[in-house]
Amino acid sequence: MATNGRVVCTTSRLVFVIRGLIFVTWRFVFIIRGFVFVTWKLVIVTWG
Repeated sequence: MATNGRVVCTTSRLVFVIRGLIFVTWRFVFIIRGFVFVTWKLVIVTWG
């Protein structure tokens, strides 16, 4: 029973870490996309 509880605790912790990593990755992708968009707009304004 104790080992089962430990496995459940470890699994929930892993799920929490994975969800956090996915969240951070999505935010990173969003920031990169915004940065590329702004840079692209600046290039168009500069060279347009």
